[in-house]
Order: sequence, then C-alpha cells, then structure tokens
Amino acid sequence: MNRIEVIQGSKRCYLFGVLGLVPMLGFPFALTALMRYRRIHSANGSAWNPASSYLTWGFGYGILGLLITTITVVLIAAAWLSGFD
Repeated sequence: MNRIEVIQGSKRCYLFGVLGLVPMLGFPFALTALMRYRRIHSANGSAWNPASSYLTWGFGYGILGLLITTITVVLIAAAWLSGFD
C-alpha cells in the first residue's frame, strides 16, 4: 500500500468513525471504521503514516460509536420491557 492510499484510508477511517457516533444509525459506519483501521494498520506495518492521528481517532470513534449504539439499544429494550408491567 503506497503512502497516498494510507493517507486516504486514514481519513476515511476517521470519517466513518465520526459517522459511527450516531446512535443506532451509525452502527455500520462504526464497523467500517474498525475494519478500515485493521486493514490500514496491518498493511502499513511500522512505516511512517503522516495521517496516523486520523487513523487512531477513527478507531477510537468507531469503538465509542459501537458502545453508544449498544447502550442505546439496551436502554430502549429496558424501557420497552418495563412498559409491559
């Protein structure tokens, strides 16, 4: 993977991570951010990545997006189930 692909992939990872922060609708974007992170991180190896901060933040936002979606689903399910009492 050449440096241009690494930079563009890092920026896309960041974009998907930010979009992944939207509760429930962002779930596929968060997964995409995590998959892009893994692909770019493994393909680039220890080579210098000038956009490594985008890659790192995209990964972090992807994880946070999955956590937000999980918490949202649990809260909605709990509210829905408590309505049957």
